Amino acid sequence: MSAAVDRRTREGHQLAADLRVLAVAGAAGTTEGIDDAYADVYGALALDVPGWLTGTAQQLGVLLDERWRLRRTSERIPLLRTAVRRATDEGLRAEIRATLQRELADALIEGVRVGRAEAFEEAVGLCDRALEIYTPQRRPHQFAHTSLLASAVQMDRIFGDLPANHARALAHGRDALRVFDAHNHPVEHADAQSTLGIVHQYWRPGERRASQEQALACYTEALELLLPAEFPHEFARTQNYLATAWWQRQSGSHRDNLEEALTCLRRALDIWTPEHFPVQHARLRHNMAIMYLDREHGSRGQNVERALHSAEQALRVFTEADFLVQYGQGLLNTAEMYLERTQGDRSHNVEEAIDRLRRATGIRTRDAFPNEYAVTQAGLAQAFRARIAGTREDNLRSAATGYREALSVWTLEQSTQDMRDTSLALAEVHAELGEWEAAGETYRRALEAEELLLAASTGISGQDAVLRGNRDAATRYGYTLHRLGHSAQAALTIEKGRAQSLTQALSLDAARPEAVTDPDLRHQYTQARAGLSQAHTDLNAPLPPGDPAQRRRTDLDRMRRFRTAKEAFDAAVTAIRRAQDPPDFLHAPLSEEQLLATAETFGPQHAIVYLAATPWGGIAAAVLSGTPHTSRPPGIRCLDLPDLTTATIDALVETTDQHGHLQGGYAAAQSGRVLERIIRESGAATLEEHARQLSTDPPPTLRTALTEALAHDGSARLATRPFSTLTTAEHGLLSETLAEALLRHELTRCLDVLGRAAMRPLVTWLTTHDVTSMILIPCGRLAAFPLASALLDDGRSVSETMPTSTAPNARSLAPRHPAARREGLSVLGDPAGNLPWGEAEALALHRLAGETGVPTDIRTHEAATRDWLLSALRTSRIVTASCHGSVDPDHILASSLHLARQESLLLGECLSSDLDLGGLRLLVLSACQTAAADWGGARDEVRNLAAAMMQAGAQAVLGSLWAVDDRATYLLMTRFAQQWLPAMSTHPPSWALAGAQHWLRTVTNAQLSTWESAITPPGTGAPRTRVARLAADLGLNTAPVGVLRGRRARLTDGDAQLVVRFTARHDDPSARPYEDPFYWAGFQLLGH
Repeated sequence: MSAAVDRRTREGHQLAADLRVLAVAGAAGTTEGIDDAYADVYGALALDVPGWLTGTAQQLGVLLDERWRLRRTSERIPLLRTAVRRATDEGLRAEIRATLQRELADALIEGVRVGRAEAFEEAVGLCDRALEIYTPQRRPHQFAHTSLLASAVQMDRIFGDLPANHARALAHGRDALRVFDAHNHPVEHADAQSTLGIVHQYWRPGERRASQEQALACYTEALELLLPAEFPHEFARTQNYLATAWWQRQSGSHRDNLEEALTCLRRALDIWTPEHFPVQHARLRHNMAIMYLDREHGSRGQNVERALHSAEQALRVFTEADFLVQYGQGLLNTAEMYLERTQGDRSHNVEEAIDRLRRATGIRTRDAFPNEYAVTQAGLAQAFRARIAGTREDNLRSAATGYREALSVWTLEQSTQDMRDTSLALAEVHAELGEWEAAGETYRRALEAEELLLAASTGISGQDAVLRGNRDAATRYGYTLHRLGHSAQAALTIEKGRAQSLTQALSLDAARPEAVTDPDLRHQYTQARAGLSQAHTDLNAPLPPGDPAQRRRTDLDRMRRFRTAKEAFDAAVTAIRRAQDPPDFLHAPLSEEQLLATAETFGPQHAIVYLAATPWGGIAAAVLSGTPHTSRPPGIRCLDLPDLTTATIDALVETTDQHGHLQGGYAAAQSGRVLERIIRESGAATLEEHARQLSTDPPPTLRTALTEALAHDGSARLATRPFSTLTTAEHGLLSETLAEALLRHELTRCLDVLGRAAMRPLVTWLTTHDVTSMILIPCGRLAAFPLASALLDDGRSVSETMPTSTAPNARSLAPRHPAARREGLSVLGDPAGNLPWGEAEALALHRLAGETGVPTDIRTHEAATRDWLLSALRTSRIVTASCHGSVDPDHILASSLHLARQESLLLGECLSSDLDLGGLRLLVLSACQTAAADWGGARDEVRNLAAAMMQAGAQAVLGSLWAVDDRATYLLMTRFAQQWLPAMSTHPPSWALAGAQHWLRTVTNAQLSTWESAITPPGTGAPRTRVARLAADLGLNTAPVGVLRGRRARLTDGDAQLVVRFTARHDDPSARPYEDPFYWAGFQLLGH
């Protein structure tokens, strides 16, 4: 294998080089020109040189063999130093000296163990001097080769300004690419693309997400030119680069990205085998270990063990004696694996990690490897935070020391994101030590860095990439300020961190160009704003189907256009402010007075409440309107909620066993992806086998849900089938049944815990402040739960006690500019023709609106088109949409409402400024998951269809948190309309929703057997035999959990009412069939 690879590589390079010489020499024509061409392609050492230099070149050829190149770098450096000095003393040709200088620079950056910073500075000087000789005009090939080396030197340079170094690296790489075009120099072009890929992948200035996408594009283009049969080494090396780029990628599904990365490494392993290429193989094993540690597919415990095994394999080659740098990296990686390890004694694993990290600090010193030193110190800090041995205080202080050491390298200017992330970790340590002043100051600096990162981000996806890693920074900073006694500042800080992209959009919408008196500045602004709006719309649009690489190139092009438009917009705003026309244009700092004024708009005895959990306890920060009858003035007050910790919330979101296997949790149930998670993690072949593997003492909620779901004949039959044999329909049925069963149990558990930890003490406290209604702003993961549905001590829910809605932030509630006049109700129902209860719901709302004198337009089935809905959203006062909805967890902007003719309305479209819902009083989205959490996104950005509609201007949106039951939704929405439509001029929708939910959860079968929707007069409607047939068609008498959705029977409004009565008469009259929160708690109101 080794000989074959080497032979093919040499033959490929030799053929390519010979062809270039022939081409250039033919153009030169003269002997001198031919010599120049030869030297340019093969290097100056290929010319007539002294005998000693020929011997040096032969020695170099041996030392540069890929099989032992890194191991023998220490021999290259003195050999080349001697050659450079002798060539200078003998006055050899400048090209010869330039070639030797370049080779010495290459050796220095590969092999120096001590004085690394000085070695890199020497390499910079050597490359600069070589580039004075090798110019694009006289020696283009050698110029390009030297430029590629200069790029690599600048990327790892220690001294100087890091962003400036990276900018130089990019310029050198582009210089080389201008010489090495793909047609005439395919191999060198691929090399240049790989070099540029490295620059983009580790780029410090600007946005990392966009740079990572550019890196992927570079490596992909390189591989298009590198056939493994012709250039195996280059192919394997580039696959390795590509793997690390997939691993670090911030766009797309992290799970899928990691699988792509591992596939790339496996391709490279086919070439770099341990027998023939041990060093290269070890490098691949090293990277594979890192990726298995992060892997989401399969068992978490098994992946960690695979990672540790792979890393130890690499360390057998990367010994301290021969590969000091790689050995130090291996110590760091294996330490992280011991921290994550679930096998063995936990305390022993942590101590092993600390020992390895301490040894790594002796290699990765601050002077020689500043960035690596910072990484190691941050890792050591993390290990001390996890330490079991020793005292907690001593371990935390050691952790603080490690973070501070890392921050001595990762400054705001040099590495903004690393500085942000490490500061957040340090702030948590200060907070746990009770050092609230230090915690507050550290959080302040971290959020300052975050503002810079957000300013450089590209669109919504770019902002989310920044905010996903912010560890609830604003919330925790707010809690810190509360502990310091600053209640108003706590609320303001939490507000600033909530739904930041929504706030930016609202600020842009509120800006009025007519305030700019200078016509030229006003024109510049309006043009720039239009360009930014179009670029934003393009960026949010779905990528065209086709080749993934082409899709990424399209996305990159959109990002470039957005950045160009954003620069033009920022320049226009800066010009207006500089001219003070007006000076505060598009700048509205948040104040305590603004929050109080917003609360006052909802009348007396109202509160806007921020609810947040932190590792140290929870907080409710209430912005209270005045209370006239007690003369209580408006103000901001805070309530401590000591049991509302992030640990409490995390335990509700997901429970796993020691290997990371799912045991229960609200997130998997709410998203409906329980079965997918089981298949991904479990080694079981069937669901029945997986159920037997789950713990029984105590049984986790997943086991209880499985037992319940498998009690149904259809599910039990499917549970015995291997997963791989299930059809799409069978998989869907099993998945839906299991998710619903688990969700029922999780809702009971979660609402009980959240009631005790937060909602009961909050309502009691608000009552003492005479509050009778509230808008809740739940922070972080709390926004995913139906908090207003938690039951209080008297058996009533929160919303029944005080009508409650939710909001992304307070600024989304502030009054906006007057909108165009709207009127009437537009109703959309069952556009796909498979939601019979959705159609009945639409017909019921249409009739109810008519009875109350509200002008109504209705569209169902094929008439319920996208164009009609968009028109209704722009003109109607109230809009309801009863249809299918879906959430795409990997591409959240592709979440959508499904409409007639296979059309859809995407979340990304709703977030563009083209959709203006100003003046829309209420939008009802009675589709599945329209207000669901984006579990993988930025927690405080509230990415769902309901929030997007609020951003577009809707005053209130009624949306669903999970895949809702069709018949229960029909009953809930009909009852809601019965209560609100006659009273909408005097009561908020939250009042009617609370009443409808109370009715649905308490109504008995006896009451349902005579229920009327105020549509069909008593004694009329379909004959009893038709009702029985409809009930049978819908499967209402025997249907297992979850199979009602999507049945293809038709229901008129009168039919639906009679079917409700018919089925109720066959059950226990005193039973409450919809008492379970699954049926009534899934809808919540955003806005007011």
